[in-house]
Amino acid sequence: MPEKILIIKPSSLGDVVHALPVLSKLAETFPSARISWLVADALAPLVESHESIERVYRFYRRIGGPLGSVRAGVALADSLRKAGFDCVVDLQGLLRSALFARASGAPMRVGLSDAREGSRKFYTHTVSVEGAAHAVDRYLKVADVFGFNGEAAHFSLKMPEWAYRSAERTLGAGTPAPLPRPYIALSPGARWPTKVWPASNFIEAARLLKGHFGGTIFLAGTRAEAGAAGRRICGQVGEGVIDCIGRTSIEELVALFGRMDLVLTGDTGLL
Repeated sequence: MPEKILIIKPSSLGDVVHALPVLSKLAETFPSARISWLVADALAPLVESHESIERVYRFYRRIGGPLGSVRAGVALADSLRKAGFDCVVDLQGLLRSALFARASGAPMRVGLSDAREGSRKFYTHTVSVEGAAHAVDRYLKVADVFGFNGEAAHFSLKMPEWAYRSAERTLGAGTPAPLPRPYIALSPGARWPTKVWPASNFIEAARLLKGHFGGTIFLAGTRAEAGAAGRRICGQVGEGVIDCIGRTSIEELVALFGRMDLVLTGDTGLL
């Protein structure tokens, strides 16, 4: 029975969320185990407040140029080795993540069979994930190694209390004139152009939603990906649209999305 477990899943936003059921299953199966997570610095808030996490190891991908990144990686590998993990679950499946798994010195290192860049040679246990499957189901295939039930995925996205208070302030809760419901969030951006729904479609959808339901529309996403579309939506839909693009932390965004009645987005991490 493992006593100290490390999950390696640095990125991206949606993939980290997809991996949360593995954390919940490991905590349920090994209730006395101390579980840590290696994650990209920007995404650390997604797991830091999880009730089953003992420690979060932040991975800094770009810090101080190439030399700074190498130094940060070496320091992180040293921290993992000193932590004394007896089990590592690598859900990223790339050479860098597998090297961190190996550097930890853990005698049990679990990875997936579709891992790339030669990473599989650093695992002691490789789980078969043949055929097409949703990311959540792929990750839960580690059940074959740990013996837990890989079904009934449970997601837990718990944020600090200040994030929920911030969301309440955005909604005007507790004031004489809170924003009218229903609350509808639109996320018009995406990292890849092939996943971007045209801004004109979001504008038409926003008008239809406002006309049929009333309420308040919130725009979400990063400035780089959704800023231009957000400005178009605000300019052409008008009253009842709140532009939150680039103005919220991950913690605040998760808390705010938890209050929405409807979210309309493309295939992005926010989905």
